[in-house]
Amino acid sequence: MRNTHSFRERFLYHIWDTGHLRHKLKTVSGKEIEVLFPGQWNTDEGPDFLAAVVRIDTEVLHGDVEIHLRSSDWISHKHSENPAYHHVILHVVLDHDTASDSTDLPNGRQIDILPLKRQMDESLQKLAARYTDERFEPSDKSCELLGNLTDPHTFFENLGMVRLIKKSNRFATELLFNDFDQVLWQGLAESLGYSKNKFQMLELARAVPYDFLKTFKTQGKSRDAMLGTILGNAGLLEHLPSTYPMIWIAKWRELAEPAEIPIHIQWKLFRQRPINHPALRLMQVAQLLWDSFDTSLFHLFVKCFSQPIDSFSVSTVRERIIKLLADSQGWLPEKYHMGASRIDALIVNILLPLMLLFSRQKGYQDLQAAIEKSFGQYPPLDENRVIRTMRSFLPGMSPGKMSNVHQQGIIQLYSDFCRYHQCDLCRDAWSLYVKED
Repeated sequence: MRNTHSFRERFLYHIWDTGHLRHKLKTVSGKEIEVLFPGQWNTDEGPDFLAAVVRIDTEVLHGDVEIHLRSSDWISHKHSENPAYHHVILHVVLDHDTASDSTDLPNGRQIDILPLKRQMDESLQKLAARYTDERFEPSDKSCELLGNLTDPHTFFENLGMVRLIKKSNRFATELLFNDFDQVLWQGLAESLGYSKNKFQMLELARAVPYDFLKTFKTQGKSRDAMLGTILGNAGLLEHLPSTYPMIWIAKWRELAEPAEIPIHIQWKLFRQRPINHPALRLMQVAQLLWDSFDTSLFHLFVKCFSQPIDSFSVSTVRERIIKLLADSQGWLPEKYHMGASRIDALIVNILLPLMLLFSRQKGYQDLQAAIEKSFGQYPPLDENRVIRTMRSFLPGMSPGKMSNVHQQGIIQLYSDFCRYHQCDLCRDAWSLYVKED
């Protein structure tokens, strides 16, 4: 479990995630590094941050990042023997303690090492120096920060907007390698993977890109051939629950076309509810993808946001997207249709951040303001474990008084500090980076 990692190593995760580093970073070998996107914090097995984007000298790299206290930890943790680390692009450490200026991956490739000890903000260097591996003693009844908030709604509203910008910036880095259609396809797939398989679905969308799927229609093939190819190459046809009609499986298996490069994805299907099975989620968007090939996937969703700015309504956007997705699932039995709660999560976590990016890139200031307003006013999503746990420290924030933006702010605070019980770091960080009114 990741929460067994040392307190100081978890401190490094926070530093990397929040970007409290000097502007001019250098690897052990002297190469210049710019962190374009730190990646998504991985709480499961494998590299610490997934899908990061960094520029090393003039080369822009897209992949995973592993973080250690010492360079030698890579060997002691046996990462050089683990294929899960094939896609690591940078080894980040506090101290460099090996003779080599690079790290060897399991596939023989070498990656650069970034030592952080003297490349953090000076204030954080002082914090890093005094963090030890002392045992954490949790308090289940109080929190100094949350207990002293005079206006928790405004506090979490501001944090929620920070989370929106972070989501949008993540998509901006994806556009360095892809267009809006591919970025949306990746975001759509990730959202449909839920917490168990979101990274697996993202990996699949990258391995089977939107432009490749589009050729099935332009070359006169069928939707089922496209879907069979996705499911077959993902290795999902062999693991469908017994409730799936065998005639469907046989048809997709017959129509599937083998990929030029084999795809190996470690799906998490144990005790997976049939309705949440990744194969079913892909079925739910198959017709949507197929219909989008006449224009583009991004165009279909942009139309849902098209309305006069002075009367822009997020409820209208929601109704249009629900109809778009409901119509595309008409070929499936109703019991397999995507639920409203999953559509809400897709809108909040993928579509609004991506549309914010689109409006900023195009200079559509009115649309940008409408998207930000929509994010702030969107109704709360279904509560998850994180929200319920954090609300126990916030008696003044009942579900009836919260909107989506407050939930997003709570998740942001949890992700930055509470996830690893970094109470001391949280207090220090707020004293350093949050100005008093």
